Amino acid sequence: MKENSLIIPVMILCYQRPNHLAEVLSGLEDDPLSVEFPIYIFVDGLKIGHSAEEKNNQEEILEIIHKFSENGNRHVKHFVSPENKGVFQAVLWGTEIVFKEHDALIYLEEDVVPKRGYLLYMKSALNFYKDNKQVYAINAYSFKEIEKYINVSGFTAYRFRAPGFATYKRMWEQVEWNINSIRWKKWSPIFWLKFNKNSWGWGWTLFAYAFFPAIRSKIQPWDILFFLHHYLRNRVAIWSNESAVINIGLDGSGIHEAGEFEQDYSKKTIDPESAVYLTDTEVDVSIINAGAKVLIPLYRRKSFKTGFKLFRKVAARWKKK
Repeated sequence: MKENSLIIPVMILCYQRPNHLAEVLSGLEDDPLSVEFPIYIFVDGLKIGHSAEEKNNQEEILEIIHKFSENGNRHVKHFVSPENKGVFQAVLWGTEIVFKEHDALIYLEEDVVPKRGYLLYMKSALNFYKDNKQVYAINAYSFKEIEKYINVSGFTAYRFRAPGFATYKRMWEQVEWNINSIRWKKWSPIFWLKFNKNSWGWGWTLFAYAFFPAIRSKIQPWDILFFLHHYLRNRVAIWSNESAVINIGLDGSGIHEAGEFEQDYSKKTIDPESAVYLTDTEVDVSIINAGAKVLIPLYRRKSFKTGFKLFRKVAARWKKK
């Protein structure tokens, strides 16, 4: 595969889970290629009124980063926010810093452990598609259930998956991140139904976020906004039926509940040497239909469950009044 001069950094976002971060950094250490990648680690700040345990977690995270920086000839920069930004703003904070120096990035969070070969695959894919104006993201893993319906190693779809993905500066900086500037009511019910199908279930979440302000405190969909922007421009993400990362955050330690979606992640590992790199990036309708068949019911259940929990909280507050 022909390479070019892209220097591709790894961005890692973390908050309050030192043990998870240690596994992510260990995954990078196990890959000899990691010394070739600039690594940027962003630590979100503590919340007002934080506990002693939360402060200890923060200190442990910084110690882990220090040891990682000292171990090996890696180019590591780390940044600590003086305030708690939350996921949405923390992602924007980190990407703004990285994209001041680079034209692409690989994105990890503290619960997404890279497998051996992950860095080579993402680097190769970013270089391969860098001149393709239709490709906005490279995915690092797929859903296990899709394997039953999509019998190809590599394919495109409108939706992307955030954990472990990679993208380009030119694609990121086009996005309108101000949620209040989006004219949600201009889209018809037909648009929302089509969007939900093509996004494989994300329409439920975005619709709730757009029209139910009370839900916004519970949902920070930077990934859905990123997808929405490029979906409206008919752009695609690259998928594989194999995975290059392991998601260890489905244990209830973060925003996802224990076991949530865990059974749906593909356990097969991407081989960078035999991975499929597509010259034709047009979306196959049969693949969209297959993904929708599997994932929309799953996201519908999740959305109803989240909505029901929120309704109970609002009702409880109303009763107290």
